[in-house]
Amino acid sequence: MSITKVAKIDKRGRLAIGRILKKVGIKPPVRCVVKVDKRKITVEPLPKMAERGYGIFKANKPIGDVDEILKKMKPEL
Repeated sequence: MSITKVAKIDKRGRLAIGRILKKVGIKPPVRCVVKVDKRKITVEPLPKMAERGYGIFKANKPIGDVDEILKKMKPEL
């Protein structure tokens, strides 16, 4: 689904896009990944496994997609 809307950034630099997110199925409460690439902003909800484990471990750099890492791990016997 593609939605095009004009939104206003206020004096504090905030952008209200809650209604737009709800229309595409992103409903609170949910943690999202916000990617900024030059002049393009992408908002994606975190995968469920990553959302449940968010903040448990301290990392100096992003570790990537938790679900993909778990798929690559072999079960311990």
